[in-house]
Formats: sequence, structure tokens, C-alpha cells
Amino acid sequence: MAMLASQEQAELDQALRASTEENQALGQEAPAASAGPAARAEDSAAAALSETNEVIYNALWEAATPADILHAGDAVNFFSSSGLSNAVLGDVWAKADTNARGSLVKDEFYVALRLIAELQAGTGPVQGYPQLAGHTEAAISRLVEARTKDANPPRPPAGLNLSAQESVLYAGLWTVAVKNDAKDMGPMDAVAFLSASGLSNEQLGAIWELADCKEPRGRLSQEEFFIALKLIALQQSGIPAGLDNIHQESPMPDLAEHTRAAPAATTAPLVAVASPATATPAPAVLPRAAAHIMKLVGASDHVSGADLRDYLFRSDLPQDQLATIWAKADTNVTGSLDLAQLETLLGLLSLAQQQKEPSPANIDSATPAPALRGVDFPADAPQATPATTCEEQASQIISRAGLHPTDMVHGTKLREILMLSGLPQDAMADIWGKADSHGIGQLSKAQLQVLLGMLHQAQNSRPVDPATISPTSLAPSLPGFN
Repeated sequence: MAMLASQEQAELDQALRASTEENQALGQEAPAASAGPAARAEDSAAAALSETNEVIYNALWEAATPADILHAGDAVNFFSSSGLSNAVLGDVWAKADTNARGSLVKDEFYVALRLIAELQAGTGPVQGYPQLAGHTEAAISRLVEARTKDANPPRPPAGLNLSAQESVLYAGLWTVAVKNDAKDMGPMDAVAFLSASGLSNEQLGAIWELADCKEPRGRLSQEEFFIALKLIALQQSGIPAGLDNIHQESPMPDLAEHTRAAPAATTAPLVAVASPATATPAPAVLPRAAAHIMKLVGASDHVSGADLRDYLFRSDLPQDQLATIWAKADTNVTGSLDLAQLETLLGLLSLAQQQKEPSPANIDSATPAPALRGVDFPADAPQATPATTCEEQASQIISRAGLHPTDMVHGTKLREILMLSGLPQDAMADIWGKADSHGIGQLSKAQLQVLLGMLHQAQNSRPVDPATISPTSLAPSLPGFN
């Protein structure tokens, strides 16, 4: 057998100590090197397994050998799927095959699996079972099948009632978790992703059973994935992860690096989150506009968030506002809209473009269709006037002041503009300071655009950040000027 490098030997020894300490903590004796397989059967790592891990370990055993013993030749191919070096695997084998018979019985196989899991985890948390390419996924699928077979699925909750901030995060996590815009998530991907929560396999297994509430069972849809995230958030905050508590407020779920990556991955507000408000089907113009969108995407009675993504972006509204609007329209928590909900969505977009409160209660027969770049609605469905951009409003201000676009605009000429925003004096002073970065009391056209964008952010109670302003950012409401 090849000799291990000192670092690899240290890692293996640490893994074996961890396995031994875990057994002792559970009241088990560590496997004795001189004891035979029969004598160690009750004291092995197998005895310390949770119910979830035991099902996975047993499925891996059955995949490795059809007999009651695993020979070294068969084990080489099976364990090599762990990605560990042959030298490390050789020493794992020696630790498990303590009698040097050249074969493993079931409980010795379990010891080897535990050691591999410890080595794969390194300094991170141990899932409790190893990652063996192809084999572990099949084992987890078997676990899911065993738990869902002949079991009555829990009744899905009526709605999660997430906040706008939660809906954006959940959508971002879904984008990170699924591959190639998939419509659902398999058990292996779900386990690998949700284990970043730090919850035990038993807790995650219970959460899976609650979230996996619709057919086809054994996979999580976007809606079921959101349920799982909410249950994880509840568990992490000390609230029992049950469907009875699904509507309780809780902190955001913490999935370590996935949570940090989620905001950047959120490329569209495809959030299926119920809102306390009920979607209000709008009469007159909006039904014709909604029917037109249905025709454009080739849908008849329902349209998915993925199909609407491009049209939402054509409204030129900020992504966080789009997320909130989607949450108010998708009241059934399905990730898609029926015709009435699509009418509501279009009405909310229209209101936001007019810088009115985008609430279903504010939609009426006079609400026009939203302005969506490149979309020509029927003549009998008039559109809202597109929202003014910072570049457009800056050009208007410079033109009315009788200046050339390359001229600097003095602060005295902008005082009235600032006052028309209706913001408090201290807020306006802070915004001016951020725009006038050189402290010279006048702004270039580009700086004026940034000033206008920050005024709009402050009017809408958003963080004032000049770095997020572009020429196409929405301009502020300036009564008496526009």
C-alpha cells in the first residue's frame, strides 16, 4: 500500500478520532482494532448513524455489492468516486479492514464511509455521509422515495406572505440553486444546497417532507423550494419548522455563501409570494393589454414568470420595485399568472411608471397600459406616458436654464429643483454633497443626472447611493416642473 503524505495521514487520523469521539458521545464504544466484525457490530460507526444516514448508508452498501461482503477489487471502483487519492483510500481501507481479510462486512463498510465523509468535509461541517459521484445521488433518491411512498402529503400552505425583501432573496436563492433554468430541483441538489443552512440531516429531512407537498413528489418546485426556505428560516430562529408556523415573521434564511450570492443572481423578479392584498382584475384597457401580452408569449390562460421577464425589464423600473409588483400580482404562489393577475401586474407597472403607489386598490378603469419598450399595444389600449429618465430631465433643466449641454450648472439655478422634490433640508444637503463631489458649487450634466437619481431614491425611501445611478435611472417627481 502506498505511504500517505504527512498531511494526508494527519487528516485521516483526525477523521478517525472524530468518528470515535462521535460514537463515545452517543454512549458507543470505539471499534477495537483487535475485535472481529461480529464483536464490533454494535459498537461501529453504523450504530451511531441517524435514521436518515442509515438509509443512505444501506443504499450505498446495496449499490456496492449484492452479497454480504465487499471485496477489495469491487471497493476500488466504488470508493474512487469519492475523489480522494488512492493513497488516502488505501489507508481508509486499512482502518476499516482491521483484520486484513481483504474484504469488508457491512459495519466495516459503514466505518469506511464515515471516514471518507470526514475527509471530504476537511475543516467544514460533516453531512454525515460521503459524496460518491452517482452513488450518493441514487441513495438519496431512494431515501426520498421511501419517505414519500404510501405517505399522505402535507396540505400546502395557502401562501407564504413574504415581505418584498424576502421575496427578492428567495428568488435569488432559487436562481442560484437550479441549473439551466430548470422548473424543479431534485433531492441530491436540494440536499447539497440546503445543507449550507447548518441544520442537521434529520431537520432537513423533516423540512423536505413538509415542503414536498405537491405532485409529482420527490422533487421541489419553486413554490415548494420557497416553503423549504421559510421553514429553514423558522428553524434557525428557534421557531418549530411546521406548516402551522409558516406565516410567522422570521429573519432571512442563512445559507452561508448561497445567501451572499443570491442578490447578484436575481436577474428577474420571478417571485411567487402571496400578498395580503387580493389581486383586483382591472376593467377596460388592461384586459386588452393583458390579452395582447398573452398572444405575444404564445400563452392562452397562464403565463410564467420566465416568459414575462423580458417584458418586465422593458418597463425600465428598478428591479426591487419589479419584485414587489410581482409579489402583489402572483397571489397564488405559483410563479405564473392567470389573465386576471396579468391585468393586475400591468396595472401596477403603469402606476409605478406614473410615480403613483403601485397598489391593486389603485387600479381602476382609467388606468392605462404600461409603457413597455418595443411593445405596441392595440389602439384601444392606450399606454401610460413613459417615466422620465434622469438624462431626459437633466437635459430639460439645462435647456430651460439657457445653457449648453457642456456647461456647468450653478447651484443657485438648481435650488428651485431641489425644493420641488419636497425632501427635508438635511436630505437635500446630503444629496447635493454627494453629487457635487468636487465641492465647487456647480454640476456637470453627468453630475446633475446623479443628483436627480438620488432625489428619486430618497422620494421612494430607498438608500441614496450615487454609484447605482445611470442616465436611464428614473427621475424624481418635481411638481410644477414636469
